[in-house]
Order: sequence, then C-alpha cells, then structure tokens
Amino acid sequence: MTHREMVSWIQLVAALLVAVWLGYDLLNGGLVGATVAGVAGKLLWVIGAVIVVGIVSTIVMSIAVSAVRREAFREAPADERDLAIDARSLRLGGIVTSALAGLALVPLAMGVDPVFAVYGLFGAPMIGGTVSSAAQLYYYRVG
Repeated sequence: MTHREMVSWIQLVAALLVAVWLGYDLLNGGLVGATVAGVAGKLLWVIGAVIVVGIVSTIVMSIAVSAVRREAFREAPADERDLAIDARSLRLGGIVTSALAGLALVPLAMGVDPVFAVYGLFGAPMIGGTVSSAAQLYYYRVG
C-alpha cells in the first residue's frame, strides 16, 4: 500500500466515524431545541477534530509502517498516473460536493428550519471528500 492509499483509507475511516457520531447525535435528540449557532458550533468542533485525527493518524501509521518495514515510509514524488488519479477523484468529489451543497439550500428556500441546512452544508463536503477518497482508492486499484 502506498502512502497516498493509506491517507485515503484514513480519510474514509474518519468520515465513517463522523457519520456514525452524527447519526448517534441525531437519534438521541441532537435536533431537539437546536439553534443554528449551536449546531454550527458543534459541527465546527467536529471539523477540527477530523483534521487533528487525520494528521495524527497519518503520522502514527507512517511511523508504524516505517518500523515494520525498517525503512522510511513517506510519500513518493507524484508521477503522471498520480496526477491523473488526483484530478479525476477531486473532480468527482467536487461535483458531489457542489450538488449536495446546492440541494442543502432547497429546504431554506422552502421555509424549513435552517438547522437542517447547516447539517446539509456540513454533510456536503464530508460526503464529497469521502467520494474523492473512495475514487482514489478505486483508481489506484483498477486503474
């Protein structure tokens, strides 16, 4: 497994953990009495936690793999294939993010509680990033 694939797996696991937490929060009254500011603040903390977990996980995994292989495990310089895979997966993730962010605004236009739009605008880049990471793994394996 290359360094890029490992980072993609870490991103997928982090997105899964966020989805599980978000589902748990919603099922246990996360929307009861929720305000836009309260939900936005909670989700900002989640974004910060995802960033920190991603960085720490990448460092820990790199150290662990380096110890097992007994050689430095670092990102290799990107070649044409890596650049093409990055371009295709980022394009796909961007399309998904844009579409979902646009759809998240529909409830606002219909007069629904803005709290739902905050969750939608949080979910759009999370799902788009997940699609991008999954596409990277797919393209690295299939070509």
